[in-house]
Amino acid sequence: MKERIENFTNQMREAIAIGEKAIFTAPINEIRNVLVTGLGGSGIGGTIIAQVCEKELGVPLNVSKDYSIPNYVNEHTLLIVSSYSGNTEETLESLDMALKQKAKIVCVTSGGKVLEIAKQNGLDHIIIPGGMPPRSCLGYSLTQLFYVLHGMKLIGSNFKADLQKSVELMDSERENIKRDSRALAQKLIGKLRLFILLQITKE
Repeated sequence: MKERIENFTNQMREAIAIGEKAIFTAPINEIRNVLVTGLGGSGIGGTIIAQVCEKELGVPLNVSKDYSIPNYVNEHTLLIVSSYSGNTEETLESLDMALKQKAKIVCVTSGGKVLEIAKQNGLDHIIIPGGMPPRSCLGYSLTQLFYVLHGMKLIGSNFKADLQKSVELMDSERENIKRDSRALAQKLIGKLRLFILLQITKE
């Protein structure tokens, strides 16, 4: 895991190259809302992009991390299915429901049943590298969400320069990031369990 974290900027570069090659079909109907469905690292990407693109998007963007989808999902919805493994049970249920509601669907996955369903139904899809722990692949999943929104003409292309600058900044600050991470980890030793207990108590 340590090596994968240290390789994050290379992952971002590869993710950008994948996004640049992605091909999207224009939606038949006007997109009036966006829903990202995914759990874990895939779901985190949806939460991040909802905040980053909030001011630019002209339509609401929500994230679902459950077996179901909101009642508003219809032919005017862009559903982005984000499942690294392609076999996430909750995400597959949401995908099936969205197909029945005739939503515009784009899948981001490394394979599994999600890719199989995407191919069977002629859905737009982006294939990202597989075989790694999903939590270590945020760079792949998150980056593609920007490209999907851009491909659907919901955001402009400014994000491309921002992604490049982010990669360059992380590379230039690599040693500082590693130093600060180690310092934070040292401070958390023996305190993580107490933090979890306090969270449970609050709930």
